Amino acid sequence: MDPFDSSLDPVATFKRCATTFLVVGALLFIVDAQDEYVDSLKKMSENFTQAFRINPNIKFEVFIHKADGLTEESRVDAQYDIYHRVKCELAEQGLEDFNVTFHLTSIYDHSIFEAFSKVVQNLVKRLPTLERLLDIFNQGSNVEKSFLFDVASKIYIATDTTPVEMAAYELCCDMIDVTIDISGIYGDGPFCFSKVFFCFNSCIILFTNVIMYIFIKYIDFCLRAKENDGEVQNPFDDNSYAVIRLKTDQVMFLRQLNKHLALVCVIRGENFEKQGLIDYNFNCFKEVCFE
Repeated sequence: MDPFDSSLDPVATFKRCATTFLVVGALLFIVDAQDEYVDSLKKMSENFTQAFRINPNIKFEVFIHKADGLTEESRVDAQYDIYHRVKCELAEQGLEDFNVTFHLTSIYDHSIFEAFSKVVQNLVKRLPTLERLLDIFNQGSNVEKSFLFDVASKIYIATDTTPVEMAAYELCCDMIDVTIDISGIYGDGPFCFSKVFFCFNSCIILFTNVIMYIFIKYIDFCLRAKENDGEVQNPFDDNSYAVIRLKTDQVMFLRQLNKHLALVCVIRGENFEKQGLIDYNFNCFKEVCFE
């Protein structure tokens, strides 16, 4: 689809970006790393230039996709080549200081979710405030890592200021998947209390040698999507809750802020015993987020 198709009224669309999003809009272009991309980059540069001239505040993002099919050396070479070509194309348009962000992505790992998370975070006006709040929550609760997730997409809106390890992010995504799957199996009423046992080893859920305890509690939580007057009900609410104990003596817990957002954290087992402190800090975090 051409974003500058006249039927889409591109001028009005890109001008609206300043008010549609919290900060500005983003124009995302996907490049196939395993295909001939010279012509695609020329088209991308034209689109970026047109969008910039309509609204210079727009963020510009490039996904270098299917990077999983390349060797490490080839990925680096492809990223550098694309970056260099884009810069040259934009320089020819008189945009030497044009800022474009590049991401290596694949559908076979969580890099695509990570990349979309970065794109969304660039649009969140109060991202530094959210990061600071998560830092304060971590310090007060002895939490090692925390993410604020959009549950449906598994995109994290914010995280604390410590570096993001892909393994921790993947575990949090897997926890959301497990929570949704278990809720679909065990819940069939407005109130549900489930205890399920799993084994978690090397990021793979096994159903033998039970060493991980999953405790899921949903209050007023419809665990299957149901039709109600033609509308599908969201199975999450602000009381949704899940805990997973890992073999590494770490605990992952999910606390729902509302039906769309959830806080997912990683904490050491001994620190998780202070449930009252964690609950109090979470409630404070939740109240501040919605002020």
